[in-house]
Amino acid sequence: MKHILVLLAFVTAISITNAQVDTRRTVSVEGEAEIFLTPDRATVSIGVETEGKDVVTIKKDNDRRVRAIFDAIKKIGIDQRDIMTSDLQIHPVQLEAGRTSRVDQVSDAQRCDDHRS
Repeated sequence: MKHILVLLAFVTAISITNAQVDTRRTVSVEGEAEIFLTPDRATVSIGVETEGKDVVTIKKDNDRRVRAIFDAIKKIGIDQRDIMTSDLQIHPVQLEAGRTSRVDQVSDAQRCDDHRS
């Protein structure tokens, strides 16, 4: 029985020794870095909102204002293909109780993406 306990202790010691990790084959790396870049893309959203009593008139006025925005954006060097309308809404405006005149509203949202390389 005494021999079995000694043999068991010896086998356990060998197993523990073999289970240890060989640290000679381990590579550890630690570091930190910073990078500074100039942005190469900008996105701008612009909205135009017009109210009035005649929807055709306010739509024309809204279109005129949007064209002026497009022209200004093109003058600063943004390509036409990077300018787009992202939303257009025409709807009546709820008036306060007791008011009988009708007001319509035109909302026009524009989006511009500028890509620089």
